[in-house]
Amino acid sequence: MLRSLAGAAESGRSSAAAALRRSLHAGGREEVESVAYRMSMLRPPPVVPRRGLPRNSCSLIGRLDGPVRPCGGSSDERPMAYTFLSVSSSPSSPPSSSPSNFRVTLNLQGELAHVSLKHLKQNDLVYVSGLLNSYHKVDPSGEKHTFYKVCQ
Repeated sequence: MLRSLAGAAESGRSSAAAALRRSLHAGGREEVESVAYRMSMLRPPPVVPRRGLPRNSCSLIGRLDGPVRPCGGSSDERPMAYTFLSVSSSPSSPPSSSPSNFRVTLNLQGELAHVSLKHLKQNDLVYVSGLLNSYHKVDPSGEKHTFYKVCQ
C-alpha cells in the first residue's frame, strides 16, 4: 500500500514538474532558458529595509605599501591607525606593473588597530573586508583626485 501511494505521489510530482517545465519554456523558440532562472523571475526580489544611504562592502587581498601608523587623535583607550593596501588583479604581477592595480587606504580602529600596530609590517599579504568609501584630494596644481578607503 505504501509503495502504491509513493508511486502515485512520484508520478504526480513528475507530471507536475513536466507541466512546469513546459510552461517555463518559451513557446516555439529554439533556445531554452534555465528552469532555475525562470523560477527566480517568478519570485519578487527580497525587500531589505535600509536606514540612510546604502553602504558598499568589499573584500580585498593585497600587500601593505607601508608600515601601520597611528593616527593623530589616537589614544590608548581608543587606538586608531592607518596604512595603504596595494591590490593587484593577479597574485603574480608586481604591485605597479599593471593598470588594473590600485591602492586603498585602510583605517583601523580599536583592537584591530592595536594588533596591527604591533604585528603588521610593510609588504605583508593581508585579507581585508569592510566598508568601501571614497574621498577627494586636490594636488598642488589644482587637479582633483579620488582615493578609496576601507573602514574597519
